[in-house]
Amino acid sequence: MFKNPCSYRKILLSISAVLVVVSILSMAFFGFNLGIDFTSGTTFEIEHMPEGFVYDGALEGDMASIVTGAKADASVQVQAIGADGVFIKASELTNEETEVVVDALLAYFNGEEVSLDATDATAEVEAIEAPVEETATDVAVEDATDVVEEVKALEKAAISIDKVSATTSARLIGDTFLAVLIAIVLMLIYIAWRFDFKSGICAVIALAHDVVLMFGFYSVFQFTMNTSFVAAVLTIIGYSINATIIVFDRVRENNRMLGKKATWDEKANNAITTSYTRTLYSSLTTLFTIGALFVLGVSSIQEFALPIIVGIVCGAYSSLFVAPTIWAWWKNLSK
Repeated sequence: MFKNPCSYRKILLSISAVLVVVSILSMAFFGFNLGIDFTSGTTFEIEHMPEGFVYDGALEGDMASIVTGAKADASVQVQAIGADGVFIKASELTNEETEVVVDALLAYFNGEEVSLDATDATAEVEAIEAPVEETATDVAVEDATDVVEEVKALEKAAISIDKVSATTSARLIGDTFLAVLIAIVLMLIYIAWRFDFKSGICAVIALAHDVVLMFGFYSVFQFTMNTSFVAAVLTIIGYSINATIIVFDRVRENNRMLGKKATWDEKANNAITTSYTRTLYSSLTTLFTIGALFVLGVSSIQEFALPIIVGIVCGAYSSLFVAPTIWAWWKNLSK
């Protein structure tokens, strides 16, 4: 098959067609498991952790537990920012739940024992609300409460809190698809100018193949989709088109060297076999690196590494067996 891929065109393209259809059906009927980046939520940013705290898997788990302690069913994403910062994204929290999370974060970084149980957190909310209600009849208590609240406000200045609205999330989804569409159109223009129009169309088909399979993979297995996935898709578009251009560059060389002596299938087969080793080695070396990040990295790194792994496999396949075989078939039809 690897020596004469065009002879197995029907099998190769049938595999791709089945995967694409399954992906589209899954997206249509099951949709996506959208992360907090694409839905409304609450964010917490700790710019500088106290000395002695280092971002690692244990700290990441503690941060997630603090949020789920305030709201048991909350979705949580934690990532490092800078050298000593932490950014926490959670599904939308009420003001009381946000208060509990902030107090728990302050206690955690002050070295105090933190309750990570949702029941205890609810009791803590009630304990916070109770003194405030009593201040309506006691001026002295009211003054004391004001002082306490001012002290808390100063303490919490190190923690930035923000709300992500559903409108902002919808705009982010739209911008994501627009970015992918613009990238594909620009690729089509470049390849059509650099090689020929049919090469550009075949390259875009291969890119669409890769993007659909990446989205389909996340839909079928319901992995959480966030902005890391978007960055991975754009990365794979560049990676995949680079491998496709190399194959078409070999095709152009074959056109000059072989001329009319060889058929379009022979020219495509020769281009695939001469670039096969290069594509395989570059894909494997990249996979080894990304695979190590996925196995050893924290969750924020894994969220970026997983779609890259899927995209590299799809991109290598489409560059070798989708774009050039479709190109040769199209050329045969034209002839």
